Amino acid sequence: MRIGDGSVGSRLVDPVELVERDALLARLDEQLDAARDRGRVVLVAGEAGNGKTTLVDAWTRLRADDITVLRGACDGSATPRPLGPFLDAIPDLADSADGDRTVLLRATMHRLSATAGTPVLVIEDLHWADEASLDLLRGLAVRLAGAPALVLVTFRSDEVEPGSALAALVGDLVPRSDVVRLDVEPLTLAGVRTLAEGSGANVDAGALFRRTGGNAFHTTEILASAGSDLPSSVRDAVRGRVARLSPDARASLDAVALAGLRAEPGLLADVLGPTADAVDEAVRRGVLVDAPDGLRFRHEIARLAVADDVAPMRRIALHRAILQWLGSGPGDHDPARVAHHAEAAGEHDVAFTASVEAARESARLSAHREAVLQFQRALRVATPGVGEPVGLLEELSYEQYLTGQIDDAISSRARALAIHQERGDRTGIVSGHRWLSRLQWFNANGPAAHEHARRAVELLRPDDHGRETAMALSNMAQLCMLGADLEGAQRWGERALVMARDLGADDIASHALNNIGTAESVAGIEAGRAKVVESLEIALAGDLQEHAARAYTNLISTAMETLRLDVADTYLEPAMTYCAERDLDSWLLYIDGYQALIRLQQCRFDEALAAAHRVLAARNATPVSRTSALVAVAVVQLRTSDPAADETLAAAVRLAEDSDELQRLDPVARAEAEAAWLRGTEPPALLARAYELAQHAASPTRRDLLAVWLARFGLLDPVPDDLQAPARHDVAGDHAEAAAAWARLGCPFEQAMSLSDADDPASLEEALHLLADLGATATAAHVGRRLTASGGRVPRQRRTATRAHPAGLTEREAEVLDLLAAGRSNAEIAAALTISRRTAENHVAALLTKLGATSRSAAVALASERGLLGAET
Repeated sequence: MRIGDGSVGSRLVDPVELVERDALLARLDEQLDAARDRGRVVLVAGEAGNGKTTLVDAWTRLRADDITVLRGACDGSATPRPLGPFLDAIPDLADSADGDRTVLLRATMHRLSATAGTPVLVIEDLHWADEASLDLLRGLAVRLAGAPALVLVTFRSDEVEPGSALAALVGDLVPRSDVVRLDVEPLTLAGVRTLAEGSGANVDAGALFRRTGGNAFHTTEILASAGSDLPSSVRDAVRGRVARLSPDARASLDAVALAGLRAEPGLLADVLGPTADAVDEAVRRGVLVDAPDGLRFRHEIARLAVADDVAPMRRIALHRAILQWLGSGPGDHDPARVAHHAEAAGEHDVAFTASVEAARESARLSAHREAVLQFQRALRVATPGVGEPVGLLEELSYEQYLTGQIDDAISSRARALAIHQERGDRTGIVSGHRWLSRLQWFNANGPAAHEHARRAVELLRPDDHGRETAMALSNMAQLCMLGADLEGAQRWGERALVMARDLGADDIASHALNNIGTAESVAGIEAGRAKVVESLEIALAGDLQEHAARAYTNLISTAMETLRLDVADTYLEPAMTYCAERDLDSWLLYIDGYQALIRLQQCRFDEALAAAHRVLAARNATPVSRTSALVAVAVVQLRTSDPAADETLAAAVRLAEDSDELQRLDPVARAEAEAAWLRGTEPPALLARAYELAQHAASPTRRDLLAVWLARFGLLDPVPDDLQAPARHDVAGDHAEAAAAWARLGCPFEQAMSLSDADDPASLEEALHLLADLGATATAAHVGRRLTASGGRVPRQRRTATRAHPAGLTEREAEVLDLLAAGRSNAEIAAALTISRRTAENHVAALLTKLGATSRSAAVALASERGLLGAET
């Protein structure tokens, strides 16, 4: 086997450890053969200790003659350093690690393409990966077709939390035709028995199997204790194995365990002194593994068990010794590693400096979650007179804001504001109030947002022309824009824009242009969108990530608000990709919430629910994002007779009322009105309140949608003389013309509702058919009752795809299922059906849910077993 830079050489693999892994080895062989024509990614997943690393090690050894291994691993001992596993595998990347993901990706692809033989890039323990590494892996998977290479990634499936960045990455990659997931399952009783017999230990294989559940690591570690009393946990198993080493060897393990992912030979020589040679015993006994970059434990869980057992004073002494070695120069300068050891050693000054460096480096590489952890460490170890805590609190708050940790961001910013107030720092106070205004808006606390904005502006003086002054003005423009106050957005925004251009502040110029352009777009001024596009271009050119995300978001939201759904679709995918690649969770979830509303408007209910559930499942989803998601779910539930609709809608109402903002109150009021219409109850009070707000706002489309609902209840008095089509036709009673106009806008539900308002049997029948085809079964039933009451006869419904398919799939989902069975990837499905790739992904997710399958292959197998492939609709 040819060894590339940064790789770990082949090591002997005990054949007994490969029990029940032949099928997995064969699958790896297949993927390697396929990778020679088109690059492949193999995700090797399994619970901790099931033998993922052992499998990969064994396979690379077996294929040693025709592959070149590049190996990196993610470090679970401290805050991971950005791009750590890739830099370990391909050290040359360090020259390209300037924060530009495109450059990093190009350099990685070049290295793989230039490697002799078939390159195999092994990334271990992805569950500990930093965000930058996850993003680079995502981009690599998309472009790997251009290189004859195989990427092997291992991760613990039991540590992938719902809503996490890794869960999102795995979910995005698995559907691809060039990505395969291999699950390393626990051993069977027969496998445990084989291991027990091979070890020579005098144990009861059945009892061992029951105790371990077939976990390969638990089993092998217990067997390695050579028949001593069976431990009750993995920790005891490790202790039993370590106890058989000599005192010096046992002592050396403490240093290796505390060193982290690896312990370099030079580190061990300096830290252990004359007893360093004792490490060799641990290597011979299989507790440690020797690799070119240092020694490490065979299993990370064993390292953690040993590390936990190190006595407190010895722990401090070892961390100090490791820190001294890192500071002496022979090791790589990794500020995150230095910070970890310095904090553990009680060297707070060093920990502070290294943490700040690591945090800013993480932020520069768009690993914003890691930046939060490092800033928190810096503040934790900061002592009076070291650095400037108020500045760190502000940097921490910003990173928390970007990653959707809004409550924490508010707390950090409030602490900083208090310090500014104690010092009488007027500029800092203005900044603090302006930021708290923004954060409270994200927290759906409209009154607090406006109060902080007012305080910031009141503190300004006529001769103030600095950055904070311009941002305070632009923040007022932003709140006016969000409240559909066109005049206020233009007045405050133009002042901020002039000041920003005088200062040469592109970020503030982008912010102000966004506010003005969005307000104009919502008001129906076509030139407004050009200003938001200019804001986006400025932000992208300057790598102003927050401002680019805002511009993307407002292009989507205004298109949705003005029912330009085609425009919204144009920006959705690039916006979500941009935010996902940069840890901009606040914006990613906000956009996904709007995607749920857009798909709801298009009556693509499964896709609306999929987007909404992603938001609601995320622990860091802000209240404003949750409001959109809850509305989408509630309306789908209303239209499909789901009894949970009332509870969901009530949750959306609470959040919308807290925000006290038209853009939240409007969709919630219309959802409540729809519920009342379905049930024949009085219209909600919120409908009239939202309409009153809309009458005084520069948001004609929202006003018109609310007016239609008021007219439906006979409450629109007086009728505005400036209603736009289709609402104008609806209110005037020209329902056929209104329905045609709604259809042209791509709003089929509103089209059906206009037809149902006509009250003549032919229109009601057409509405009934359309609602049934959309899957709005509860609404269709209501219209059917009205048709019967008017003397008409409810016709036999056209058989919709959902009802006709034996598994309840829509016609489109049935087509997708057949393409899955043909081995098509999501991209190929999208091309075959002339839909977007994201739409294809949503269709796949929906049919997996309906079939009760956990993977594409499982869905095809179930469909084949139940005779669903090619089922007629």
